[in-house]
Amino acid sequence: MDPVGVFVFDVDGMKLINDSLGHQAGDKALQGMAKILRKTFRKSDIVCRVGGDEFAILIPHASFNLMQILLERVKSIYLELKDKFDVPLYFSIGYSIGNTRDEEFENIFKRADISMYSNKFSKRNESYEKILKSIH
Repeated sequence: MDPVGVFVFDVDGMKLINDSLGHQAGDKALQGMAKILRKTFRKSDIVCRVGGDEFAILIPHASFNLMQILLERVKSIYLELKDKFDVPLYFSIGYSIGNTRDEEFENIFKRADISMYSNKFSKRNESYEKILKSIH
């Protein structure tokens, strides 16, 4: 089996958006995230919403180089679209690569999730400040 890559995305400040702007605004943030992901990833990639504000993308036949290209692409598409959204949209990203011959898929996903939370906590205050500024 070829290596598989996993990206995990989490919409930052979803509770703040829902509580201050309403659940309809939260839905718009999720739709914005989905739009970014649809434009970023290939037809062969599997994009899914795995939780309230969390998305996962499975990348078949992954390589470190491909994951870096996709990471740069998602950042570029975000910058292209971010001013077109009705609500403030910020997100955290994590990813990992593994071979399911050598390890359980659950471990590959767990590494991506830990990477995402590391990214989220490293910029937590910054994201909340940007969201609060956008709300006011």
